[in-house]
Amino acid sequence: MIGNIDECCICKKRTDTVYTLRFLEIFGMTKEYEQKINICPQCGFIFTNNPFDAVLFENRYKNLSKFEFDGNNKVMEEDISYKKRCYRQYNFIKDNIGKIDSMFEVGCASGFNLNIYAKDGVNVYGIEPSENNTRSCKEKYGISLFQGMFDEYKKKLINKQKYELIFLSHILEHIVNPYKFIFELSELNSRFLFVEVPSFDYKFCDEPFGMFAEEHVNYFTYDNLKNLMNAVGYHIIDAYIYFCISADIPAGYPCISTIWEKSGFNDKISLTGEMPSIFSGKELLMQYIKKSEEKDKRINAIIDEIEDDKKVAVWGTGHHTSRMLGMTNLKNKNIIKFYDSDNRKNGIEYYNRKIQNFNPLDLETGEIETIIISTYVAQKSIENILIKNGINPKNYIKLY
Repeated sequence: MIGNIDECCICKKRTDTVYTLRFLEIFGMTKEYEQKINICPQCGFIFTNNPFDAVLFENRYKNLSKFEFDGNNKVMEEDISYKKRCYRQYNFIKDNIGKIDSMFEVGCASGFNLNIYAKDGVNVYGIEPSENNTRSCKEKYGISLFQGMFDEYKKKLINKQKYELIFLSHILEHIVNPYKFIFELSELNSRFLFVEVPSFDYKFCDEPFGMFAEEHVNYFTYDNLKNLMNAVGYHIIDAYIYFCISADIPAGYPCISTIWEKSGFNDKISLTGEMPSIFSGKELLMQYIKKSEEKDKRINAIIDEIEDDKKVAVWGTGHHTSRMLGMTNLKNKNIIKFYDSDNRKNGIEYYNRKIQNFNPLDLETGEIETIIISTYVAQKSIENILIKNGINPKNYIKLY
């Protein structure tokens, strides 16, 4: 961790911690972690008071990207939902600002998004932490990227070119000091900035505390995003909230999709861009915490019903399981092994066990007696795998 951040990066006011979450065994990060959630009393900016340091985040983004679509690692092309998101954002940008000459994206994933604009004749460039993605982008789309983090790009920056559009899709929630980040990006930007982030304005409590993933260090309402962007010198062009009700991504949706313009052009706020909040940021945050606590009680009850000596396999070694280990009685159960569908984790130690792929023989031989599906996002897909393997529903436990 980089130490406590008590000062709001936007208005420099001292903030207080309003909630603490406990985690055990965050994969690739730490054995134990208490995440402190703070809110600014003046501007309502919500953030993690004690985020992980840049080195740990860099390792996660470079080596365990959730958006790697390289054929050598995934048995699929670009994910369908990711493609839909790219085209939705493309249409929003095109409808509001028309044709652009150049574009710079932070976090380019496979390069699919940049390629959409390149086909329109836009001069595109960007940075991407994952080496696999950077290579794949060049091979599939002929687009060269800077492989690394933004701080690395700044240090090696030779070309002082400015880009008409800076593109940030689900990036800003990961940045420890978003004010500093946007300010530095603005030096590369000649006019427009696209930002999409998860929204607290209309947040469903699907997975309890699902918004507070360890990678997310900022939590945005439209109001506190506007406060940030105005402070750096941008005014709103347009904004909307995208619900994506069909997507099981608690940390990502609903989201706020916005387009901003640098001061000095048309310094006016569009009517469509104004979305006055009914509740303050703190009210929204505390409502979400209360609903999460209520849902957590039901999950705790399910876990508590498992006999302490029953031989258990936990399927999932992500954020969800880390919080279950830290905030429920799961850690006191007789966990024999952990399963994970991500082959990159296979054989790596997790909570003093080796992560394995699911093996139906474990149940047949009696090595384990039940499987706990410890994920909200992938619960349906894991259950489908169990059904296809003829596993009796009595031998696995769903938490949702």
